[in-house]
Amino acid sequence: MYNLTKRQEAILYYILESKENITINKLAAKYQLSKRMIHYDFDYINTWLKDKGCALKKSKTSIYVEYAQECKHIILNELYKDDVNRTVLNKQERQEYIFNKLMLADEIITSESFVKDLMVSRTTILSELKDVEEKLRKVHLEIKGKKGSGYWISGKEVVIRNQIIECIIKILIKNRIYNYNTLHTELFKGIKNIATDYSMAFNYLKGIDIEPIYEMLNILRKENGILVSDADSLILFISMVVTVKRLARGFTVKKENITEIERNEETKRFVLAWGISEKLEDDYEIRCSEFEISYIILTLVKCNVDFVKKDKEYRRAGLEDTVDLMLQHLKDFKVVYINGNHMQDLKDDLYEYLNLILRKRKLQIMTSNPLLVQTKAGYPEIYEEASRMAEIFKSREGIALTEEEIAAITIYIAAYEDHNQEQNEKAVMIVCNEGKGLSKVLYNRIKNNIPNLKIRSIISVYEVNQNLDMFNDVDFIISTVELPDLNLPVFCVSPIISVLDIRNISDYVSGNKSMKVVDDHQKQENYLKDVIISILTKYLEASQLSIASKELDYFLKANTGFVTIENAQLIKEEYAYKVSTVIVKLSDMFHRIREVTGKDIEIDTLVGLIIHIAMSVSRWEKKEFYQEKGPVFDEAYLEPIYRLVERFLDDVSDIFQYTIGKCEAAAIMRYLL
Repeated sequence: MYNLTKRQEAILYYILESKENITINKLAAKYQLSKRMIHYDFDYINTWLKDKGCALKKSKTSIYVEYAQECKHIILNELYKDDVNRTVLNKQERQEYIFNKLMLADEIITSESFVKDLMVSRTTILSELKDVEEKLRKVHLEIKGKKGSGYWISGKEVVIRNQIIECIIKILIKNRIYNYNTLHTELFKGIKNIATDYSMAFNYLKGIDIEPIYEMLNILRKENGILVSDADSLILFISMVVTVKRLARGFTVKKENITEIERNEETKRFVLAWGISEKLEDDYEIRCSEFEISYIILTLVKCNVDFVKKDKEYRRAGLEDTVDLMLQHLKDFKVVYINGNHMQDLKDDLYEYLNLILRKRKLQIMTSNPLLVQTKAGYPEIYEEASRMAEIFKSREGIALTEEEIAAITIYIAAYEDHNQEQNEKAVMIVCNEGKGLSKVLYNRIKNNIPNLKIRSIISVYEVNQNLDMFNDVDFIISTVELPDLNLPVFCVSPIISVLDIRNISDYVSGNKSMKVVDDHQKQENYLKDVIISILTKYLEASQLSIASKELDYFLKANTGFVTIENAQLIKEEYAYKVSTVIVKLSDMFHRIREVTGKDIEIDTLVGLIIHIAMSVSRWEKKEFYQEKGPVFDEAYLEPIYRLVERFLDDVSDIFQYTIGKCEAAAIMRYLL
């Protein structure tokens, strides 16, 4: 019997289950394939259907399957019998898959391997490889190929390692793995050997015995005087695994690949890096040159590994004066009120952070901030003042802070906004997977907005695993990550906690929701979510399941999906927050267009486009996208603007954690023409 490919199965299922008219153009746009390829697939699908007494038919307006009603069940059972993964990737997703596979490969990859994984022609793969190579050139890497052999990544070793680390971290975060303890557990569970970025990342990490690195990192975190957050420790863990794997394969860091480090300025980190290198040499029988030790130092700085400060530790007077001037600006403009006691704490934190920035710049390490968009949308006024403070820093220190670094300053300021007095009634423990700044934001947002609450402490996931006795006198937990069963109610929240989360916690603390009600609601939510996920598992990849799981979390927490008068306003506020994050990205696009054209966008265009985007958000959340193709431009100056619009859609895709159809670009361009 003839078997359909996964793509053909997906197309047939889409035709069978769709409630709207299906056309060749619509299928070609949905799967980003040529019409000819769709016609080829139709021939195979029709042959397969004829064996079951059915046929694929075409009318003037639609394509459909002609079958007796009882046959549909037989067809669907036949499609599902092997429980195969039927996910068909679009062009952007295919390129991401190719990029990830090349970065994480321990061997040369053939084009046939890509054809088998992605279910497209070799011609399509060669075209996609060219686009991926263009992306790699931006980070000074290239794709090498040898006829009859395959493809591999070539370039400076430091750049390759950093790209591998970034690739793995993105995959793990997409799959809700935020700390190395969870990763360690998941690596021993095993996953199906299927073609997904999730499996590629895990197979890469399982290529060596990770236990020595895991134990070493645990020892480092227990060592008195060494500070590293859960999120940064995950990056450090991945960095050590990548370093060992690359050295074992003979890829070493050369002198010209590494930033020169003055060891007298990084004495503590040099001693720590030297100890790490010796441990890796003993455990894995590799050799770490002085340049590898320098690379480990850079990794420690990049991961914000720090040491407990001594009371009389030397401070650079010039930087202290700069921080004083920045804070004086904050006082003068009175955007936020920070009392005297908190102002000194803010000064200490800003000094530490800006001192770290100066050190990173000297070592050519740029700072990232995954919550940039949320910070700009959540604290717009504070962000504006932080931008002005950054100008003071630039004039004094000669360094322009990036948006990510300004967002970090915003977070520090938000963490010290003055809070109301409260009478403590319920005790809570906060578990935060992020760094010091975001932990303080979460702490103070909770303290400012939820009265009658006694916060015992704010701890990391690592500390949870080390000492469960600390929860003995706690009524419930607020956490930014999923936790093991601790026999306590747990509220899972974002580091920048939402209005909905605050209201739910407030209701529990004030007694509007008893512990039993909270517990029962969570059990109902978890049960319903598990049932839905068990069904979706048959049809979705792990990365897509993660997205579906997040969306289910939101709707189940909103009273198990029912919109009542009580929570309608909260849902509106959540929607408004999502729109605001998209508008922030739209503003970035306007600035880029002005840089390209040298002209400001007219006010009518701005207003019209903002309304269009705001109205599109709800449609995008339902995965409904325009199908029209991008325009062909007669005037050359329009082409770069179109590319900026596509970049905006990529940014929005990152916010929503799924791909926004590129056909949306045509609708946006109509406002800009």
